[in-house]
Amino acid sequence: MIKIALELKEVIIYIGNNTTNKEFKRNILNESDWLALSELQNIFEIFVKPSTKLQGQLYIILNMNLLYIYQIYNKLENLIIIYKDKLQTNTISYNYYNNFISTIQIGIEKLEKYFSRKLTNQHLKSYKPYILSIILDPRFKLIHFKEDGLLYFYPNISKDIFGLLKFEYLKLKSELKGKSTSNLNISFDELNAETYNNSSSDSDSELYIQPDKIEEEYIIYLNESNITKKIDPLTY
Repeated sequence: MIKIALELKEVIIYIGNNTTNKEFKRNILNESDWLALSELQNIFEIFVKPSTKLQGQLYIILNMNLLYIYQIYNKLENLIIIYKDKLQTNTISYNYYNNFISTIQIGIEKLEKYFSRKLTNQHLKSYKPYILSIILDPRFKLIHFKEDGLLYFYPNISKDIFGLLKFEYLKLKSELKGKSTSNLNISFDELNAETYNNSSSDSDSELYIQPDKIEEEYIIYLNESNITKKIDPLTY
């Protein structure tokens, strides 16, 4: 609504100056009002894309949740810096910009009730589903937890995130290994036949020597290059 009003600003002003409708004239916006609308548009636009994207039902959204949240934080704080600069150069509109600053700060405080402004190692467990979904998105992996990344909040965060992934991976691997062992149902004859076949003289198994140390799958995954953003992570 604000965007359309700003696009039609000249038309609305023209009608206001030429109409005989007193009701319309009384409610016509002055230049200060138009400026306020423009600033409100800048504020609301920060929320448009995240609100739209995070309501999706036909695509994954958990991997984007934290990224959008902290993008909102950064953009709101950048606006506060801009308005504070305007306070220094435009003393006439002190209350005008001061009102925007205080309103944005209230909004940030509200958001902090749901998502802490800065992640610490104490927060990692409570944000685990969000964090793991980011790492397991092959377009992101650890990139946002490295220096200058969107989620880089303290020097060792990348190391802690790696430890979180390693712990969950090994735990799941152990659980799956336990299930596969308990579900084995091989007869003695089948086992004997398998042993006999493996010991045949023309077997190539002796050509393939098992390395002493096998790279865990999660390490191989993280060492691979990130895929392009055009690829759907679900088809990866």
